[in-house]
Amino acid sequence: MPERLIEIVVSSDDADRVCAIVQEGGYRCFGDPSDCNPVRFQVLVQASQVEGFIEATAPVFGRSDTSRMVVLPVEASYPRDDQGVGLEGEITPASVSRISRDELYADINEFADTNWTFVTMTVLSSIVAAVGFSRNSPAIIIGAMVIAPLLGPNMALALGTTLGDARLTVRALKTNLVGVSIAAVTGALSGLIWPLDIVHNEIATRTSSSFGEIALALTTGVAGALAVTSGLASSLVGVMVAVALLPPIIIASMLAVQGSVSDAGGAVLLVAINVICLNLASVVTFRLKGIKPSVWWEAEQAKRSTKIAMMIWIVLLGVVATLVALSKLAH
Repeated sequence: MPERLIEIVVSSDDADRVCAIVQEGGYRCFGDPSDCNPVRFQVLVQASQVEGFIEATAPVFGRSDTSRMVVLPVEASYPRDDQGVGLEGEITPASVSRISRDELYADINEFADTNWTFVTMTVLSSIVAAVGFSRNSPAIIIGAMVIAPLLGPNMALALGTTLGDARLTVRALKTNLVGVSIAAVTGALSGLIWPLDIVHNEIATRTSSSFGEIALALTTGVAGALAVTSGLASSLVGVMVAVALLPPIIIASMLAVQGSVSDAGGAVLLVAINVICLNLASVVTFRLKGIKPSVWWEAEQAKRSTKIAMMIWIVLLGVVATLVALSKLAH
């Protein structure tokens, strides 16, 4: 697990208390807190120990407006410490191979924002996908999957659900709805320009669903959650391609304006499968990785809200699975 350098700025009154926590935990401290005010020093910890350190020092930082803690990534440190240092007793098995809750929140929080970059990237990726489908070009379609920003809001929605964070959940839902709407409108306009041939393989595979698509969406949802909790953002590229939220939206809207309503309905079903399975698998993975609020009463509330959300996703999964089974019987 990589290391993190924690920059600490506290008042001289609180410095002794923080230093006591550092010494008791066996953390590696740099700098010599002196009589200056505020006091500044650094602590080197394993990434899996950041959450425990933050929770141990939270009472100090929570009562002062001038105190601050900043967590910085470490490319390398020497001499190497293969054993790690810190509060080993504070590390749960689920948190050993993940980044802290605060780092995860900082990484995903920006995905819930509906800004001009998100809107522009959605429009551009939708146009690229539409061109790719009109030419039946897998390379162009994959390029659209990679640049499409629709995976991020769904990961933010799953994290907000897991933490019981209503504000993050609402923002993520709004961004998801905006993204889907923009993609659908762009696809519809593209459908008026570029005709589609349903016999093309790239189109036909996205107008029908099977239980294989459900399994694929569930496994990629787990992979996406594991990628973000491990701090391996580059791994999300593969998840973006595998989940493929954007292409079936484009297919559905293009086929709808061209009169192929039945095939468009098949693409909409695939979108529903991907969204439901991605969120369900991500929430379950976040819970298994020990992601929860730091305060016990917030954790209990988050636990209840997560159970409700999971039940909703499971019911919706049952609905789409039934529709898939019925579509197979009809054929």
